[in-house]
Parts: sequence; structure tokens; C-alpha cells
Amino acid sequence: MKIYLSPLAPVSDNIFLLGLLALILAFMISFMAYPVIIYLVKAKQLMDMPDGRSSHKDKVPTLGGVGVFVALALTLGIVGSVIDHRNIPFNPLPLTAGMTLLFFLGVKDDLLVLSPKKKLIGQALAALIVILLSDIRIHGFDGLFGIYELPFWASVGFTLAVFVFIINAFNLVDGIDGLAGMVGILSSLCFGIFFIKADQQLLALISFSLIGTLIAFLRHNIGRKLFMGDTGSMVIGFLLAFQAVNFLNLNQALGEGSKIANPPILALSFLLFPIIDTLRVFILRISQGSNPFRADRNHIHHCLLNLGLTHGKATILISAFCVLSMVLAYWLRHLDINQHFLAVYMLSVALVLLPLEVTKFAGIPKKGKIVLPSFWTKMKKLKNNWNLERLRL
Repeated sequence: MKIYLSPLAPVSDNIFLLGLLALILAFMISFMAYPVIIYLVKAKQLMDMPDGRSSHKDKVPTLGGVGVFVALALTLGIVGSVIDHRNIPFNPLPLTAGMTLLFFLGVKDDLLVLSPKKKLIGQALAALIVILLSDIRIHGFDGLFGIYELPFWASVGFTLAVFVFIINAFNLVDGIDGLAGMVGILSSLCFGIFFIKADQQLLALISFSLIGTLIAFLRHNIGRKLFMGDTGSMVIGFLLAFQAVNFLNLNQALGEGSKIANPPILALSFLLFPIIDTLRVFILRISQGSNPFRADRNHIHHCLLNLGLTHGKATILISAFCVLSMVLAYWLRHLDINQHFLAVYMLSVALVLLPLEVTKFAGIPKKGKIVLPSFWTKMKKLKNNWNLERLRL
């Protein structure tokens, strides 16, 4: 007869139940925490003031990231207590330390505003705590560009760059209602599915805890009742980077029949939108002679708003293209890794251009809703334009 020491212990034998329990518990904690945070923030007037690049006109409560951190910490502490720690491939305590450091850094930035330099130092320190104390790092590229294994210090340096880049990329995505939450949910869901397949309980717990708290956050964020602020975006970006690095290393631990094909490309596709949007904005700023860290309204979501879309429609459109890119990248995983990278690169170009082109094709009046013209009307317009081009020739 098996004796359980905890009422939650029976679920530890089933990774699916463990993930579901983490998702539900994180959702419930967040659902109860966010209204309290909104009340306190309004009472103390800790509101986000709109500026020249803001997508909102009214003061909105910030510090939603406090709820994200509290829900994640409690869920990981409660549900994580029933996991068989002998099967955990890394020390989870440095991850908690890194999250806590970013949490306090984010709170200070949301309340007092930190310089980009200080934020980068704090992000790098949080990443190094995990990389050096848990030995969570990218060991190689699985043959991408002909690179199979990285020397130790090159591995540490590259992993550090990945952590800092993804943290800031996710922070920059948090520009319109619901977008950061949806991107976080979709990315964590993809990682979580693979962690379940690899029977990695703690990693699956992290993924589904994050999904649960973000689902609850969307309810308040979409109505502009609450923003996650840098507190939330940095903690979430940190966890997404942590999942990505562990996902890359899973191929080494899986058996021959369960190995994941081209894990670097799949990890890239799961985080494609924040990565490509950040690179695009940085290139634009540098080409214009501006500081790449200077805030502006050149992000894809800002472009969609300028074309007339609402926050909700822009978020849905971007999320749809994120799902499309993830599915296609997984479907093409049988390709050679360098061919796979090229295919995902082409998808990234489409991810940047297609939402904008689809919106333009839909025909948007300056002050109204999207008006979708009939198929024959649009075809007639294209035919007329083609006839005009022939006359000019």
C-alpha cells in the first residue's frame, strides 16, 4: 500500500494532472490578487501616466507584475513540493533568486524609473545567477551554421546574451492591450507541451503556472484596468528565456526515438514575434541615427494601430500569425537545420509584413471600423489598376 505524505502527492505521478493543477492554482491566485492590486494602486495613485508614445489616453493602474510574481511564487512553492526532486535536472533555487531580483528591479522601475544601463546590469546579474549556479546554458547549436558545441565561456556569454535579449524583447512587446499576455501564453504552451513529452515535471510546472497567471491577467489587461509594467514583463521574459534554454538542452536527454528535430529553430519560432519585432525596431532606429534603446512608435503593434485597428483586433491578428509561424516551423522540422533556419527566416519576414498588408488590403477608414470589401469589388479594383499600368506602358 502506497502512503502519500501530502494531499497533493497523488498527482505527482501524472505530469498532465500536475500541469493542470498548476494552471488552475495560478489562475485562481492571480484572479484574486489583481483586483486587490488595482484597488491599492488607485488608492495610492501609482498610475501609469500616458506620454507621447503611449497607446492609451487615460491613467491606468500599473504593477500588475506583482500579481504575476506572487501567483508564480505560490504555485511553484505549493505544487512544486510534491515533485520528486531526484528527477529534477537542475537546482531550482537560483531561478527563484533571479526572479526575485528582477521583481524588485521591476517594481523600482515602475515606481521611480530606472536608467536602461541599470536595468541591463540587473538583468545580466539575474541571468548569471541561473547560468552559473544551475549550469543552465546553451551548449551548442546542433549543427546550425556548422556549430555543434560551444566552449564553456562562449556558452556562458551566448546564453547571457539570449537571456538579456529575450527579457527586453518581451518588455518591448508589452505595448497594447493583451499582446504581451497572448505572446507569453502561446510561447509557454509550446514549451510546456514539449516538457510534458520529455517528462520534465518542474519545467512543465513553470510553463503551465505562467499560462494560468497570464490568462487571469488578460481579463484585466484587455479592459485597460491593469498593466503588467516592467515588473511583470521582465519576470515573464526571464521565464521564457529559461524555458527556451532548457528546451534546447532537452534533445541531449531524450532517447533516440524521442529526440526533437532542430530544437534551436523550434525555440526561435516559439519566440519569433518578440525577437523579430525587436530586431526590426533596433535596425530602424540605428538606420535613422537614433539610440536603439530610445522608445518610439515603430513597433508592429503601433503600425497596426496607426492603420486603424483597435487594440483587440491588432492583438488577435498578431497572435494568429504567431500560431501560424509556430505550426509551420514544427511542420518543417524534417528539413536540414540550415534549410529549416532559412524557412523560419522567411516566415519572420512574413510575420512582419503580412499583418500590415492584410490590414491595408482590408481597407480601413480613418475613423471607423474595418470594412471588408467584397471579393469581386477587390478583384475589379486590381483589374482596373492592371489595365492602367498597361496603358502607361
